[in-house]
Amino acid sequence: HYFIQSNLRMMNKMIFSLFIFLPLSSKSEACQLEIKGCLECESKEISASCDDVSFRVKITDQGTVSTLSLYEINSTVNTSEEIRKSTEILKMTFNRTQKTAYISINGTSFNINDTARTQRTLESIVQSANSETLGHSIRLIHDQLQLPGWESPAVQFLYHLGMTIQRYRRIYHLTHRLEVDRGVYQYNGANATLECQYNGTPAAEDDLEDFISDECLGMCGLSCHCWLFVCGDCCVHPGCLAHDKNCRGQYGMLSPNCLTGKGVLWDTDTDILFDC
Repeated sequence: HYFIQSNLRMMNKMIFSLFIFLPLSSKSEACQLEIKGCLECESKEISASCDDVSFRVKITDQGTVSTLSLYEINSTVNTSEEIRKSTEILKMTFNRTQKTAYISINGTSFNINDTARTQRTLESIVQSANSETLGHSIRLIHDQLQLPGWESPAVQFLYHLGMTIQRYRRIYHLTHRLEVDRGVYQYNGANATLECQYNGTPAAEDDLEDFISDECLGMCGLSCHCWLFVCGDCCVHPGCLAHDKNCRGQYGMLSPNCLTGKGVLWDTDTDILFDC
């Protein structure tokens, strides 16, 4: 079980360290989150440990710049002392004014729309030995910390990386209604009880089954498994629709346009900064 105060987001400007434990369905050991700083601060640092594999995420939103730094933490034993070393996996910097993003790795920086270099970089992360654990860690951050992706490009990029990893590690094929997130029915169809947020629109009432059969194209999440805090609901969004189509192209989920969140973070169809 995990233990967390229900009003976590109300701990507004408090500085704290919080530990959360969540068992993984496919693993015997639990994941643990440690948060340094506060969830509402401009800068926050989150450490995630699952099955002896650890990652550290630093998210900074200051003025016009949003930055995500992702590290893998390796432990070695030297005599009787454990030494923990952080290795930067990547850094993503987004300029809100210019609506451009740059990725840095091993001291080299390049524009996110440099498709060849971006694909090589992110593909190596998605296919790495510990990527499944990284995907679980990002999903845990989404579910338990509920950081709003529509407010932070760094958070949005982190969520898309997590979804891409989980798409790669497990392809979701919907065969019956039990595999559909309940949020799909709460926001869509004739019996919807919740309203779409921002620029989201519900699936047509008479086309809900077709929408589900098409794996909820345009909803922010994995197939019909909604990631609620990507865009704030389980509705269809223009950016998510464009991104989903990019992920169904010739190279699928490992295409650079899918890996980098094209349609949501950059090259958006509307004037909305993060085109949910």
